[in-house]
Amino acid sequence: MKTQHLVGIFFSLLAYFGFSVGDALRKYMSTNGLDPFYIIMWSSVFSAFFMVGFCLYKKRLRNDLTLKRPIMSIARGFMNLLLGYLAILSFQHLAMTDAYILIMTAPIIGILCFSLFFKEPIKPYKIGAVCLGFLGAILVIKPGFGEWNNAYLAAIGVAIVFVINNILLKKVVHVESKVSLIFYPNMVNIGWGILILGSGAFQIPEGLTLGLLIVAACTSLVGGLSMAWAIASIEASEVSLYHYVQVFYGVVIGYLFFHEHPDIYALGGVLAIVLSGAIIYRGAKKRHQIEFIEVV
Repeated sequence: MKTQHLVGIFFSLLAYFGFSVGDALRKYMSTNGLDPFYIIMWSSVFSAFFMVGFCLYKKRLRNDLTLKRPIMSIARGFMNLLLGYLAILSFQHLAMTDAYILIMTAPIIGILCFSLFFKEPIKPYKIGAVCLGFLGAILVIKPGFGEWNNAYLAAIGVAIVFVINNILLKKVVHVESKVSLIFYPNMVNIGWGILILGSGAFQIPEGLTLGLLIVAACTSLVGGLSMAWAIASIEASEVSLYHYVQVFYGVVIGYLFFHEHPDIYALGGVLAIVLSGAIIYRGAKKRHQIEFIEVV
């Protein structure tokens, strides 16, 4: 594989790891009574604070925070807020493994959208990966013989909004600075948090909650910046396909920290996701080997 492609894979995996740790922290806080918008708002406050501090240290505040497409950044901000809210709801009411497998329906939407808007080719290996991802989702929902949970809709909503957010990101990732791509959506989160929570927004977190929110902010920064680097390095649809790695993160984190034990259907879904990931890797590797030979 080309070095740029390997860099894209690395940052894809790192981005999803950062998001997974942040999801676990928000799950813990929401199940212990914190309002989802309070979690989103204060995580965004700390993220924005860290980014401004970094820009001041590098003496790049003006360059990094100057927007070239402000309307697009505002739109991404709204999508980011909705994404965070739906994610917290899904993880609050579902096991992490189940939530992640349903969120993995994102590549089904992503491949079609990125092909339509960015003319990215639909390769056979991508189709196979999507089919296995869809099978994993079916095994979790268990249509017709399992108890329906409305939180399934929140998890599927995360998948849809995630793809829309990445489409918007694809349009600005080569135009805006990496810092601004994260900073302004956080500012939208803060603004809406104040509007929704009212006076409750100004209750400063303390103790363990404060520490968890700070760590959640850091993991969001790692995830967001890594995602921007990944999409700048490889096809956006392929970045979406590596979303499947979050199933592994979800199984491990759910077992270690929430004592979650996947049932036979969830394990079947995990197996489908594992096979899907293998198809992604082999397909991408073969395609780039062919491209390298053609260039030589």
